Amino acid sequence: MVRRSKRSRKDLEGNLYKIWKRMALGSYFQPPVRAVSIPKKSGDGENILGVPAVGYGIVQMVVKQLIEPELEVIFLPDSEAPASPNYEDASAVLIMRARSELR
Repeated sequence: MVRRSKRSRKDLEGNLYKIWKRMALGSYFQPPVRAVSIPKKSGDGENILGVPAVGYGIVQMVVKQLIEPELEVIFLPDSEAPASPNYEDASAVLIMRARSELR
């Protein structure tokens, strides 16, 4: 694990160029995730955790930065995602009912 990350850091520019080239050609595919065994707290058995490649995280961030400005204008000012710290089911239902009455 450490050996791979040191090698990746050595040729960061080259690795980024390869990812960019594959994305530009439409030939980028997510590499397989690495399976890591995590022992259970109880001590009996283990859970398998899938760890994605670092390059895939870079691709996700690039795509996010490209499409987010265009998509954000579609959402209403009071739009909230369920993962947002301010999100409440009850307030979301009230907002949707009010919107449906306006139409």
